[in-house]
Amino acid sequence: MQEREDARPGGLGTRHRLSRRSERLLVYLWAAGTVVISCLTEPHVGPLGQLVIGLVVGGCVTFMAWHESSWVQVQILCAVAVACTLEFVGTHGMQWWDYRLGNFPAWVPAGHAFIFLTSVILARTPSPRWLHRAAYAGLAAWTLWGLLLAERTDYSGVIGLLLIAAVRQHPVMRARIPWIIAVTVPGEFAGTHFGLYSYRPHDITGLLLMGNPPSGLPGGYALVDFAALLMASAVYQAWHRHHDPAEARSALTPRPPHSDPRRRSPAESKERCQLLARPAQPSSAGIRSRRGRDLYPLLVSEASPCRERPLR
Repeated sequence: MQEREDARPGGLGTRHRLSRRSERLLVYLWAAGTVVISCLTEPHVGPLGQLVIGLVVGGCVTFMAWHESSWVQVQILCAVAVACTLEFVGTHGMQWWDYRLGNFPAWVPAGHAFIFLTSVILARTPSPRWLHRAAYAGLAAWTLWGLLLAERTDYSGVIGLLLIAAVRQHPVMRARIPWIIAVTVPGEFAGTHFGLYSYRPHDITGLLLMGNPPSGLPGGYALVDFAALLMASAVYQAWHRHHDPAEARSALTPRPPHSDPRRRSPAESKERCQLLARPAQPSSAGIRSRRGRDLYPLLVSEASPCRERPLR
């Protein structure tokens, strides 16, 4: 699945010929502006205002998702479905949190789509090593603070760390988790500070003590992303199985890196040509003709950029 996302990245930057740095800066500004404007306006509006906020945020998410591949779009829909299901369980079943007006705000589905799409776009390029260290170290410090020093004891951070440790085994999630932490933690602190919602001291059982916001939230968002990834894989394969069986078999099959000669960079093509131009060493496992001459020049593909260069 990681190879498929890399093979067909799409995105606003690809469509409008923006560099990865410019695309990432654009997403930074979009995310920060969305969070700030929503937190400043939502406490002063009613249900109709919440609907307007949801439509505005949903319109921005739709515009950004329109430039993505169909694989990412399916993931967004699955993430919204999983998140809204957990929202219902968290508010009505386990009673983990309450919204300001006691309702289900219209901006919640758009907000979850916004968080998911932001983490996907930011994780498209390899994140710096310092971000991984800062994200995990900050989350561990927040968990310890909730267990030992906070006024409201918070046990959820331990569960969140266990979820992240389990989900991180997947290669796609390993690249996304630092960005999930970086996006959700400021958003949750802003949402609780401005009173959009508040978390209860404990759940309906009284066993799970939580802070406001709880330190286990990044682990919950990582679980939502992972569930959406699995659901999208099943939906994507089922859809193409009825429309294009060949596409269904190759859609989620990992491809070896740089297997397509047309996708190689000039430096990679030059390196490949140099490797092919070297004389083959005698080997019992090599492919040789009856006269003992190597047959590896015949294995060069017609699409290879080295086909016109003499190999000896």
